[in-house]
Amino acid sequence: MVSSFQIRVCEQAEETYRSPEFDGSLELGRQKPGEPGLFSVIPLDNNRKRLIIARSDEATVSRRHVLIEPTAAGRVRLTNLREMNVRLPGNAEMGPGTSFEFSLPCEFPLARRLIRIEPVEADDMALYSLAEPARLPGQDSANLTALPNFSLVSDGTISAQAVIRWLYDALDVLQSAVHSADFYQKAAQAAIGMVGLDACRVLLRHGDNWEIQAVATSRLDDQESAWRPSRRVLSRIEEERKTFWQVPGQSGGGETVGASLMGVRALVAAPIMDPRGQVIGVLYGERRKGRGPTAVPHVSELDAKMMEVLAWSIATGLARTEMEKVAVEAQVRFEQFFTPELSRQLAGHPELLDGRQEDVTCLICDIRGSSRITERLGPSRTIDWIRDVMSHVSDCVIDHGGVIVDFTGDGALAMWGAPEKQPDHAERACRAALAMLATLPKLDERWATETNERMGFGIGISSGPAQVGNIGSRRKFKYGPLGNTVNLASRVEGATKYLKSNVLITGSTKALLGAGWHTRRLARVRTMHIAEPVDLYELTGDSSPAWETLRETYERALDAFEKQDLRTAARLLGALQIDYPNDGPSLVLLARTVQYLADDGAIFEPVYTLPGK
Repeated sequence: MVSSFQIRVCEQAEETYRSPEFDGSLELGRQKPGEPGLFSVIPLDNNRKRLIIARSDEATVSRRHVLIEPTAAGRVRLTNLREMNVRLPGNAEMGPGTSFEFSLPCEFPLARRLIRIEPVEADDMALYSLAEPARLPGQDSANLTALPNFSLVSDGTISAQAVIRWLYDALDVLQSAVHSADFYQKAAQAAIGMVGLDACRVLLRHGDNWEIQAVATSRLDDQESAWRPSRRVLSRIEEERKTFWQVPGQSGGGETVGASLMGVRALVAAPIMDPRGQVIGVLYGERRKGRGPTAVPHVSELDAKMMEVLAWSIATGLARTEMEKVAVEAQVRFEQFFTPELSRQLAGHPELLDGRQEDVTCLICDIRGSSRITERLGPSRTIDWIRDVMSHVSDCVIDHGGVIVDFTGDGALAMWGAPEKQPDHAERACRAALAMLATLPKLDERWATETNERMGFGIGISSGPAQVGNIGSRRKFKYGPLGNTVNLASRVEGATKYLKSNVLITGSTKALLGAGWHTRRLARVRTMHIAEPVDLYELTGDSSPAWETLRETYERALDAFEKQDLRTAARLLGALQIDYPNDGPSLVLLARTVQYLADDGAIFEPVYTLPGK
C-alpha cells in the first residue's frame, strides 16, 4: 500500500501549489461557506482530509469534486463525488459515483488546473538525528553538545571538538557576507569544502513551500534541474528542530538492504532557525559516492554537527541583519519625532517608551488666520504651505530637545520631559516657543505674495504630571502625553485668541522658569471642561525698557481690577492705550473694566471665563 502521497497543482505549465504528505483519503473540492482560503487542508473523520482546490466563486469545480484513496502497490483510487462526469488521466471520463485505480505518479485535469499525484519517497533508509535541537541564533557557543571522540586525521591530532570550536571562531568570516547577494551561495559552498559533500543547497521556507536560494556542487556541471528534497526529512526537521542525516544501505531497523539502493545518495540537513525558534530554512547536503567503486555513500555524526554549525552561522547572520534592519527602521521612525541623539538611545532601549507618569511641559502651536490663507492658496499650495510652516515648527522643537507628538492640520503638539528626563523641560519649551516666533519673518518673506497677509502663531504652554508612552496603535507609532496637562495646554493655546497674545504659559510653567525670563501675568482664567481657574502669563523675548514699563503698569492695573478698584484699573489701562495702542491684553482688560463700571448691578467676577476653547 502507498504509505503516503502528495498533490502538485499546475496552472499554465507552472506549479502553483505543492501539498504536504497525505497518508489517508483526501477529498478535493471548491471552498464552502465558512471554510478557510485556497489550498487549506481541513481534517474530516476516519483519517480523511479535505483540500480546498478552488475558491468559492469558481463554479466549474464542485464543492465535493473527487476523492483520492491510497491502495496497494503504488496505486491510488479516484472516485467521482460530483453529479457530472470527471475527466481522468488519458482524457477518459468517469461517471458520477464511479471509481478507477491508477499507478503513481498520475495526473488529471481539474477545470483550468492540472492535478498531479506523486508517491512520497520510500521510507526504507535509516534516518538519524543529533541528540539536541539546533541552537538558536544568538545563543552562547561555549556550551557545545558533547561529540563522540572522532578525529579528522588518522593520528587523532585534530579532534572533532577542536574543529567545531574552530568553525565557531570562523563564523565572522561567513557572517561578513550577510549583506552581499551571494551570501547563501558562499554558505552552501562552505559546506562542500568543510564537510566534503557533493552537493549542498540552502532552502528557505515561504508559506507551505520550500524555495531553493543557492546550490553548490563539487563539479560545476553537476546541476540537477529536477532535484527535489526529501519531504520526510524536512517534515522531521520542522517538528523536532534537529539536524538529521540519512544513509543508504540500512533500513530503519539497522539491517542491510539490497543492491537496489546502492545508487541512493546519503543526505544531511540542518535547520536554519530564527530567534523565536521557528524553522525558516534548511541547509541540505548530499554525498553521492562512497570510498571505492561500489561503496555506499556515508554521513557521520561529525558531518551532521559541522552542518549544524554552518546552518547556525546562516541563522545568526540573518538574525543580525534583521536586528540591524529593525534598528535602522526604528531610528528613521524615531528621528521624525525625537532628536538624533535620543533616537539612537530609543532604538537600543525601546523600553524607554513604556507608559509611565512623568512631569512634562506640553506646547501647542497653531497658525493664526489659517482658514483665510487656505482659501487664497487653494488645495495644492495649502499642502505646500502647511508643510513648510510645520517643518520650521518641528525644527524649533527638535533643536531644543523636544518630542514632536502630533500634527493637527494647522497645529502641532510637542512635549519635553519624556522619554528622556529633562529637569529644565519648562525652559526648553519656552525657548522653542520664542524660536517659533522668530521664524515668522522668514516665512512671511517666502509666502507673503501668495497669502496677502502676515502669519501669526498662537502658542500655549502648560507644565505638570502626565501619563506618557506610545499612545498610538500597533500600526502607527505615536509617543505622547495623556491627562490634564496636555488638555490645559490646548485651552491655553485657545486663550491666546481672547487675550490677544502670541505665547501664553500657565502659572505652573512660570514657577519652573529661572531668572532672566520676560513674562507678565495677564489674567486668572477659567477654561472649558477644566474646573480650577489658572493664572496665565504672557511670554516674550522683548527685554526693552519700554516693555518693562508696559509689564509693570499692566500688572498694577490687573491687581487693581482683581481687588475691584475699577477706577484705578481704568485710569492705568487708559494711559497704556495712549502709550501702547497696539497692546492687545491691555485693551481686553480695559473692556472688562469698563463693562463692570457701566453696569453697577453686575456681579463682579475677577476670574475671566473664556468664551470658547
